[in-house]
Amino acid sequence: GCRWIGCHRHQCRVVARGKVGIEIGNQLQQCWSLDGIDLVQRDQKVIVPRDAPVMHWNSHRTVNIDEMQGDIGFAQGGSHGPCHGFLQRSAALDVFADEPAKNNPLFGLPGVVCTPHLGASTREAQENVAVQIAEQMSDYLMTGAISNAVNFPSVSAEDAPKLKPYIVLAEQLGSFAGQLTDSSIRKICLIYSGDVTELNTDPMTAAALAGVLSASLSDVNMVSAPTLAKTRGIEIEEVKRPTAHHIEREIKLTVVTDEWERSVSGTLGLSGEPRMVSVRDIAMDFAVTEHMLFVRNCDQPGLIGALGTLCGEAGLNIATLNLGREKPGGDAICVVALDAPVPDVVLDKITALSQVLRARRLLF
Repeated sequence: GCRWIGCHRHQCRVVARGKVGIEIGNQLQQCWSLDGIDLVQRDQKVIVPRDAPVMHWNSHRTVNIDEMQGDIGFAQGGSHGPCHGFLQRSAALDVFADEPAKNNPLFGLPGVVCTPHLGASTREAQENVAVQIAEQMSDYLMTGAISNAVNFPSVSAEDAPKLKPYIVLAEQLGSFAGQLTDSSIRKICLIYSGDVTELNTDPMTAAALAGVLSASLSDVNMVSAPTLAKTRGIEIEEVKRPTAHHIEREIKLTVVTDEWERSVSGTLGLSGEPRMVSVRDIAMDFAVTEHMLFVRNCDQPGLIGALGTLCGEAGLNIATLNLGREKPGGDAICVVALDAPVPDVVLDKITALSQVLRARRLLF
C-alpha cells in the first residue's frame, strides 16, 4: 500500500509497500509529479514519526491504504496513540502481520475499515478462487447447497432437500397474507413449531418475507426481501417452539398493521406437500393453487349455492372449496381453488352477496 507523508502534492513523500503499493505509487508519481517514492520490500518496516502529517484530500474522498503488513506506527502500532497520530483522514486495510487478524488496535477505530485478506493477487490464487466459485455454483445448482454467500444464509447439501418444501410453504404463507393486506405493515412474526425448528429457519424467514412483499413490490426475492423489509421499518420476529399443537410441524405467519393483526398457518402433508391449516386462527385444510378466491362471510345459509351459481354462469370451474368458521353464526371463511382467474365482473357480484364481508382474488 501507500502512505502519504507531507501536505503539498509537489512536496509529499510516498512510502510504497508490496506489489500493489508499488504499482499505485508509480502511477501517482507519473500523474502528480511527486518528488519521490520509497519502494519497500514486504518484509521491511517503515518508521514513521508519530506526529507525521497526512495529506488531505477533498472532503468527499478518502485515502486507501492497502497491504500495510508490518508497518510501525500504524498497522502494528500496538495502541491507539500511534494510529491517531498518523491517521487524520481514513484508511482501508486488508493485510496484517498476523493473519487471520483476530485482534488489532485498528479494529473499531474511527475512519478505519478492515477487511479479510483475499490474497488473490497471483495468477495461481486467482485460478483457485475461480475454481472455488465454480464449485460453489455447481453445488447450488446440483444440490441446493449455499456456502460463503454474503447476502444469504448458508445451506448445506444435506439440509437443502429438507428445507425446500418448507421454503415453498413459507413463501406461500407470505404471499397469502400479503395479498390480503392493504394497510402498511408494521411487524411480521414467524412462529416455527415442532421438528421444523431443527432446521435452519433463516431461508424460510427470507422466503416468507419475499412472499409478503411480492404482493406490493414487483422486484423482490429471498435475497433482497430482508433488506427491503428493514428499509421499510418492518419489525421481524422469529419464535421457535419445540412442539406443535395437534400436528408434528407448523409455520405460523402473523402480519401486524396499525389497524389489525392477521395470521395464517401451514404444515407439510404426508407426502411433503405444503398445506394451509388455519386462516385468521380459523381451522382450514387446503393446498395453494395458481388461481384462488378468498371470501370472508357471515356464517349464514345460501352462500355456497350463490357462489357456485355465479361461477357456473361465468364458466369458472371450481377445483376445490374449503370452509371454516369461528363459531355457528359468526365469521366464516371460504377458500376456493379455480381453474382460471375470477373476472372483475364476477368478483363484484360475489362481493355484492348479502353474506359476503370481503372477497379477494388471489394469484400464486
